[in-house]
Amino acid sequence: MISPRIRGSFRAGAITLIAVFALGVALVLAPMIGGAATLKLPEGVSRDLAYTMYGEQVDSADSIGELVDGRIEGFEVLKTDVTSTTATLDLRVTLTNGITRSGVMNLAQAGDAWYFESIARTGATYEPGFESEPDIGVLNTMLAEQSQNSTLTAQLADGTFDAVTVGTPKKGYRSTTIPVTFTGAGGTAKGTVTAVKRIQDGRAQWFVVSFR
Repeated sequence: MISPRIRGSFRAGAITLIAVFALGVALVLAPMIGGAATLKLPEGVSRDLAYTMYGEQVDSADSIGELVDGRIEGFEVLKTDVTSTTATLDLRVTLTNGITRSGVMNLAQAGDAWYFESIARTGATYEPGFESEPDIGVLNTMLAEQSQNSTLTAQLADGTFDAVTVGTPKKGYRSTTIPVTFTGAGGTAKGTVTAVKRIQDGRAQWFVVSFR
């Protein structure tokens, strides 16, 4: 028969072991949970700019959704207004049904990279910002991908390319890749736009995370 003292020691040891195991699991899973993720800012990017980029994409939900759904055939850059930190591109957008309309693309420069902020119809108005905290995992992916792959975005800003033809999207459950062809004075370049889907403010939302 096991004495009460030994039985108590065994029980205490088992509880300690379970607690250590639970802590280990929590530490492993923490980076995978949106709320526990830490914002990772590339050089030159402030928290305010990162949140603005995310909010602009929330506001661009309709146009990004059209891109992901294969309803945009391409666009031409009609005019570019560039400052030391921003670029505003006036666009003529052609839809796959033949309709054309005007649009605006906004880019932001921070550090050595250009970042995609938004694309929307000209004159579109939205409620400012977003109601809840951003999905930090999506935002980190957006920042990391674009900080390392900003050449094509920069070449839209500087006029090297002034037209983009959009191919057929390859759509998955939570991500979509879209082949694109850039043309202009700089010749022709093939690229890929990648978008991911998350829930933001209670609705499904596609985010453009990379131009490469």
